[in-house]
Amino acid sequence: MIEPYIAKCRGALLENPDDSAKHAVLGQALHFNGDLEGAISEIRRALRLSPHSVFLHEFLMRLLVEKGDLPDAIAESREIVRKRRDAWARCGLGKVLLRKGDVDAAVAEFGTAIRLEPDYGPAHYNLGLGLYDKGDMDGAIAEYREALRLEPESENAHVNLGLALRHKGDLDDAVAEYREALRLNPNNDGVHFLLGVVLELNGDRRDALEEYRAAYMLDPKDPDYRQAYGRLLQQSNR
Repeated sequence: MIEPYIAKCRGALLENPDDSAKHAVLGQALHFNGDLEGAISEIRRALRLSPHSVFLHEFLMRLLVEKGDLPDAIAESREIVRKRRDAWARCGLGKVLLRKGDVDAAVAEFGTAIRLEPDYGPAHYNLGLGLYDKGDMDGAIAEYREALRLEPESENAHVNLGLALRHKGDLDDAVAEYREALRLNPNNDGVHFLLGVVLELNGDRRDALEEYRAAYMLDPKDPDYRQAYGRLLQQSNR
């Protein structure tokens, strides 16, 4: 159904090839249709016509991340920072740097974002991710907790706080965080599995079995879920 719309967009550009907005709309349509290279090409054309558009730089950055071209994605993120020197832009750059594996640079960007806007929840959350990658569990836990103070309904923050707490050996609090994540999204099979693992480590085999079962029922094809559920079920039947 999208192909006629794409053809219509191309026709409009034949009449007005210097219309940045029309190139952007065609890029969005091509991306929706699975043509990533075509989408990137059209957004680059749109940017040549509207070089100051933060929206276009961000969209191109996201397309480049999807492609796996992280150096060019970082270049686009830096361009956004030059145009918008705020916490949102700094956090966006940090996220791409973190994806590239440049953890120290990412942590620095998240720190700058927090200095610019101390109550910007995404910066605290992403700084937690960076500190976790650096092995600083105490720092990661503190940042996840601050992110949750600012955005208490953040499922991902609860999950990652649970991971950091488990890493520290604080199994009871990890269980509490996973349960809170499941309250927000009961159908997250990965969190059911993670909760099962922590419950089993904590000696609660009955509840662990229930969580493994929930993960398996949500995704029966996952071999880890199947193995864990089958193993504990067999042990409980002895």
